[in-house]
Amino acid sequence: MSDPARLARRRVKARLDTEGYLDEQAAVDDVARIAAFVAAPDAHEAHADERRTRLDEVDPSSSLALPPRQKLATTRHEVLLLVAMLLGFGAVALTLPGVSTGRAALRMDPGLLWAGILALSCLGLYVFLEPYRRASRMFSLRTATTGMLLFLAVAWTVLVVLSLLSWREVPSSSIAAPGGMALLVLSIAGAVALWLRGRRTDRLLAAQAQRRTQLDAPTRRRFLEAMDQWWRRFGIAITDAQRDDAQAAFRAALGQLHSAGVISAAAEADAGRDPVEARWREDRA
Repeated sequence: MSDPARLARRRVKARLDTEGYLDEQAAVDDVARIAAFVAAPDAHEAHADERRTRLDEVDPSSSLALPPRQKLATTRHEVLLLVAMLLGFGAVALTLPGVSTGRAALRMDPGLLWAGILALSCLGLYVFLEPYRRASRMFSLRTATTGMLLFLAVAWTVLVVLSLLSWREVPSSSIAAPGGMALLVLSIAGAVALWLRGRRTDRLLAAQAQRRTQLDAPTRRRFLEAMDQWWRRFGIAITDAQRDDAQAAFRAALGQLHSAGVISAAAEADAGRDPVEARWREDRA
């Protein structure tokens, strides 16, 4: 397993990049949950499923479409996102004329084939990374996730149009250029579809979060009681090693909150004296 302290700090940074906390208590409780999911990654999906089930039980009239599962990102996923962007830009750079030289890196045959392969590889990585997108520090940089994907689709479209205008340069016997063109068109269609899917996922998750805040007081109380029971069961079920990892992650996350100015040194010290499982309960926000 990766270093739990480092993972916790990264996820606190990702949270602070996208949204803040109402107060110190909310921040401390949230990083306790972050520490739990760092120590037991499978619990993240189990918690999301349980929350959806309990919401449907207490408020069935406003049941929403189920958003795709969201997974916790690691350094590997963020590196792969950078690789995907480089592949996407590489697809464009291979056959477009350079600014200084006026010449492309490769002729259209076989340049278009390599451009299509790179574009499809870029799309494949984005498809793989989509479930991890919202848990990445790069989520706050939307140009690196959903925005970049749409930009690449536009860039590939420009490449296709310019290639068609210069198609006379392609030998009539070429197989590579038409094949590359087909891969580019497929990549463009896939990128647009994935971009639309990402936007729909964001809307569904936002509606799910809003749904919790719109419960009336008695219904909200029943929901929170049910979810707090889930947290108690989770605390009993984890192993001693996971509990130690959660404690280390919790202390690191508290330090990250203090460094960011979210909590005071006194609040960090006070929270750090308690076992992390004492803080495990459902989000009250």
